[in-house]
Amino acid sequence: MLLSERESKDTNDSSLISYFTYDHLTYLFMGDASKRIEKQLMATYDLKADVIKVGHHGSNTSSDPDFLDSLDCQIALISCGYKNKYGHPSVETLKTLENLHINTLCTSDCGSIVMYSLFHFSFVVTNDGMFGIIWT
Repeated sequence: MLLSERESKDTNDSSLISYFTYDHLTYLFMGDASKRIEKQLMATYDLKADVIKVGHHGSNTSSDPDFLDSLDCQIALISCGYKNKYGHPSVETLKTLENLHINTLCTSDCGSIVMYSLFHFSFVVTNDGMFGIIWT
C-alpha cells in the first residue's frame, strides 16, 4: 500500500493504492486517486509498473501524462461501466495512453479482463474473446 498516511479532503484521493509484484510482473492499482496523488507518488517513490489499473475509471481527474510516462508500463486497465453516466473513460485519458503507446483495455469495451501468470508466462483474456501474451 502506497502513501498510506496521506490526508485528503477528497474521498477519492483516500482510496487504496496497491503496488505489488506477482510472478515477474509489477502492478500498480490506483483506486480513484487523482493527478494530485499521482504527483505525490512521483515525489515519494521511484515507481515502475508493467501493468497499471488507471485511477478513477479513466476520468480526466487522473492519469497525468508525466506520471504514466514515468511508470514505463505496457498495459493500462480501465474499469468502468458500459455507457456510464459519467462518460468514463475520458477522451483525454485515452489520448494520453495512446500517445504514450500504452496498450489499453477497458471493461466498458471488452467486459471483464483477466490476467494470468504462471512460471513467467503471462497472458490476458477478456470477456469478448480477446487473448494476448504479455512480454516483459
